[in-house]
Amino acid sequence: MNSLVALSELQAAKKEKLQKKSQCEEIKSQLIKISQLQEKKKLLASRLVLLSQGVNAADIYAGPDPRVRELYNNLWDLKEKLSAYRIIGPCGITVVEKTTDQLVVSFTSMWLHVTEAFTLRVKVSESQLKVASTTIPYFIDVQSLLEHSKHLSLSQQMDNIGHKINAYIRRKGELDFVKKELESFLTVCESDEAVTNVELTLNKVCQNDKKMFIYIIYPTMDSLLPETVKIAIGNLDDTLDQGVITDLGTQLKEQPLSIALSTFVPFLT
Repeated sequence: MNSLVALSELQAAKKEKLQKKSQCEEIKSQLIKISQLQEKKKLLASRLVLLSQGVNAADIYAGPDPRVRELYNNLWDLKEKLSAYRIIGPCGITVVEKTTDQLVVSFTSMWLHVTEAFTLRVKVSESQLKVASTTIPYFIDVQSLLEHSKHLSLSQQMDNIGHKINAYIRRKGELDFVKKELESFLTVCESDEAVTNVELTLNKVCQNDKKMFIYIIYPTMDSLLPETVKIAIGNLDDTLDQGVITDLGTQLKEQPLSIALSTFVPFLT
């Protein structure tokens, strides 16, 4: 009886070991694919630069290396814009360093006046991806994202992180634009670090006692538009029609912050 139990435990342990080995091989395979895509990205970028300079496609590579020539021929068949977007991703994803058990990725995102770059170093540990180091803000919980999306391919996992970074930079860019362009109307323009809760106070030109208070809440880290908008018109009720306020609330939910507020500026002059 004890022998059967021991045999069963041994078989279970062997099965678990094989599963972990399979998972490690899959992760390594994904790292290789990422590397191949990165190589294609570099070649495509070089080719697009040459084409933009008027270089004939047939003259892009005339060297003896058949491998490079074949790669350029393959690139010729790609739909350039679609392929570039798929390879680069939503947030300018670049593989900086790779080994069999480690990957370093940089994310570059830009919106209006704001451009920021972040790096992420992940390692394979016990068949799972672990964050070794990162400059991505703490409110984007990268380790949690990796754990909850381990059923996805590595490139999809990186894209998911990129989407959240991209949404954060867009919110930050919108708020930064509002601060710069509507400075004369703003007495308060504040937000939390993730720019998911925004507080604004606007006043009429030359009438500092005439104020409007706006509170905006974005529901998730990857939200581009708010779910909740609260507007208090204070002592502006004698100069603004309620329909204007209602329309502003709608615009704030349906359009980027900078556009919605810019259309409202004429009512404050």
